[in-house]
Amino acid sequence: MQDRIVPTAPSLRLMLSEKERVARLAYWLRDVRLRQGMTPPELAERIGASRGTVNKWEAGEQVPSMIWLGPLCAALRVDPRLFADLPPIPPSPASEYIVEQIVAEGIEEGKRRARRPRAAEAPSEPQPSPLRQSPADARERH
Repeated sequence: MQDRIVPTAPSLRLMLSEKERVARLAYWLRDVRLRQGMTPPELAERIGASRGTVNKWEAGEQVPSMIWLGPLCAALRVDPRLFADLPPIPPSPASEYIVEQIVAEGIEEGKRRARRPRAAEAPSEPQPSPLRQSPADARERH
């Protein structure tokens, strides 16, 4: 019987665009740090990096080199495979809530507009523009 081929971290990394890989890394680094109750300066101190470096990692402006993987995983108490496999970023409940609120507000606005009385209907005969009066009409009005 032949062994199944299980994708390893390098093959998974090839399936992601660089932008997506950086975004996932930044998200999970920040998420795990917050779950551990740490601030960026505390994490920086624990791993021996500068606060600016940790902030850049979490903002997706830089990617930590492999040298930082061991200290990061030890400080955050996570399995190194988390940063190797990089699970997808879950949908944000906050963003879903905001979208739901915007949709609900739009529906309410539509209901308000439907309840408003309509403006008086336009007259059946077009009214002449005061700017385009014939000389005879202008004399009659004065």
